[in-house]
Amino acid sequence: MCKVPSPTAPPDALHTNCLIVKASTSERSSFTKSKASSYGLTGWVKNRSGGQVEGEAQGDDESIQKLLKVLESGPPAATVEKVDQSEIEVKEGESGYTTK
Repeated sequence: MCKVPSPTAPPDALHTNCLIVKASTSERSSFTKSKASSYGLTGWVKNRSGGQVEGEAQGDDESIQKLLKVLESGPPAATVEKVDQSEIEVKEGESGYTTK
């Protein structure tokens, strides 16, 4: 169910969905925001019902890959079921990583 970006596509924008179970609501989005911000990415994250976290991230490929790797583990005491990703259009003018 995870769409891997094409090797010829510019890897500077990515939409990610992450399902995390056994984590409090505040941990889910704050963990993602903290990590994305520390990697210099821009975008947003929000908690959804059923333990899902949805967000967008854009930045250089190395930073995107770092975020995906850390999302696979999730915050302490959380269990990540899966991380889905798909390409999106680059959003011009974004600054910072926010929580919706």
